[in-house]
Amino acid sequence: MESNIIEERQIKGKHFTLIRRTRKDPDFYCLMGRFFGSETAAKALGRPISDGEHRCWWLILDAAQHPIACGSLEKKTNSSVAELKSTWVEPEQRGQGLYNWLFAARLQVAEQLTIKKITSTTTEMSKHTHERYGFRCVGRRGKYYTYWKELPRK
Repeated sequence: MESNIIEERQIKGKHFTLIRRTRKDPDFYCLMGRFFGSETAAKALGRPISDGEHRCWWLILDAAQHPIACGSLEKKTNSSVAELKSTWVEPEQRGQGLYNWLFAARLQVAEQLTIKKITSTTTEMSKHTHERYGFRCVGRRGKYYTYWKELPRK
């Protein structure tokens, strides 16, 4: 999965850019640092946002090119399962469809990979997005829901 600018959008009169990055990109930690160090995100998600060697990240930048949302897709080598992880939209940016944009972009890439299933653990706030995209709830633990989506074989 290569790093690039994926799409630009005008939403409610504001300009946003969706980009993709991995830890190999020179600007990765500059862009992701605010999320890795966010106590607000860690509290809401139940753990700090962190990176992994098999993760690819999608970020949404505002008009000033500041990161305001992120989410990752992790597919380990030789695995037939991918996982949507660490999705976060800054609270003041919510209600504009940014979470849905991140979700759809990652799902589109996941469906192009040689995987059989996509998994995700989420909270109440985003479980309806998962259901809209055909994920089914397979478990709940406390405030967390586990979702799966089986992909058709190609």
